[in-house]
Amino acid sequence: MTAERCAFHHQRQAVCILFLLIVCAGLACPTVSIGSAGQVERPAAESEGPGKALEGETWLLLELNGATVQLPAGERQPSILFLRQDRRVTGYSGCNEFTGGYDQRGDVLTFSLLAMTRRYCAGAAGETEREFVEVLSKVRSWRIEGGMLLFSEGNSVLARFRQERQKNPPH
Repeated sequence: MTAERCAFHHQRQAVCILFLLIVCAGLACPTVSIGSAGQVERPAAESEGPGKALEGETWLLLELNGATVQLPAGERQPSILFLRQDRRVTGYSGCNEFTGGYDQRGDVLTFSLLAMTRRYCAGAAGETEREFVEVLSKVRSWRIEGGMLLFSEGNSVLARFRQERQKNPPH
């Protein structure tokens, strides 16, 4: 098998796996929380208020582990979007699209295992993606401060985001 056919075959497999994960999530299959084993599940109704600030807007990643995210000119900026009705999150990690579940109760925030496309990338985009996915697995809390969304673990800010500005604001 040629390298091109092999790459196409692997890409097709990744798309099929992603599709199955998305279908499974829609059928309320169990998810694996990346949070600690001691976390206790609580009803979703406990968290309806404060989480509204997260939903509906795309948040662009500005900083990871205290360092500014810098990608080559023309590269798409990593982002995250919370879909509260479905308790799902979608986004772009620097190379690949991702989707998964999240659990938000007050200022507590954790993400379930994420499904991702598997496009190969190297360099700054690949490093940003690796670090972004790792940070998402560590997130335990969130807050909005100075118009920025902050993800934290304990007292450490892991990531900072700003809301994406609308390209064509309404008149």
